[in-house]
Amino acid sequence: MAEMDMPYTGQFNQNRRILSAIGTFKTTCLTPVTMQASPQDTQEKIHIVTFSGLKDFYPGYILSRMTGASFSTYDAGVSTTMGIAANFEDDTFLEAFILWLEQQRIRENKIALPGVLGLESASAILKRIEYRLERPVFEIPTIPPSMPGRRLFNCLKDYYRRRGGAIYWGWPVVGVEKEGSKIEAVVVESRSRPMSLNARAFILATGSFVGGGLRAGRDAVREKVFDLPVFSPGMRDDWFDQDYFSKNHGIGRAGVVVDDSFRPAGSPWDNIFTCGALLGHVEALKNGCGHGFAIVTGQAAARSCGEYLR
Repeated sequence: MAEMDMPYTGQFNQNRRILSAIGTFKTTCLTPVTMQASPQDTQEKIHIVTFSGLKDFYPGYILSRMTGASFSTYDAGVSTTMGIAANFEDDTFLEAFILWLEQQRIRENKIALPGVLGLESASAILKRIEYRLERPVFEIPTIPPSMPGRRLFNCLKDYYRRRGGAIYWGWPVVGVEKEGSKIEAVVVESRSRPMSLNARAFILATGSFVGGGLRAGRDAVREKVFDLPVFSPGMRDDWFDQDYFSKNHGIGRAGVVVDDSFRPAGSPWDNIFTCGALLGHVEALKNGCGHGFAIVTGQAAARSCGEYLR
């Protein structure tokens, strides 16, 4: 991310808190630099800036929890997170916003804004506001669609392409080509006709039921791309708890079981690696670990795939 001029801050062995759009705190270890000054408790004195008509940000909730907070409202001329973020990329708009901020005579120690400080230049925009106001400024992520998330997505996508990767959006896999113990290619549904994507190895990261990687039938759970063996917890009656809101639904354990190299156990193919929510026994909802689990298993699967290719 630093290489893409969108640095993150923090360290893996120490958690910190991030203020959310509804005034609660989320725990994490790495954050964009635009959130570095986020308060760590409800006693810090902050001034919240919101924007006229913005529906994805709730300063009232934050004010009810932060004892030393106040807020003001700026009319950006648009009311969506994307529209406001695009405005911040315009130097004239940014200068007018800073002049307005200076006229507010803010007394609090920090200034908070929803996560709309630009599409690509957030860290530079933040520094400019901090320099003029002479105090820390930080973003609070809004509910989706969240601009900090979109910036991260765009950066990772661009970085991947710079390193030689190709991305095919919205081209579902409709078949596979096999030879012996190897998958030779996946067949995708392109705009004109099906197209084969050949590779020496494949990493399957299609997610669980929500992501579309798994499909539950009447009596079994199926993996949809390679038809890999899938663990499911007993008969269908054992898949669900009586309490709908329970985090202990047996179906949460369903998924592809892997060995130490993240190859699917019991699979006849030796050039497939699997990661993320597709893996069995994860119970991501129960353990609250979905994103972190996806990152670390993705890295591990990629490392094993790299070793296989060497």
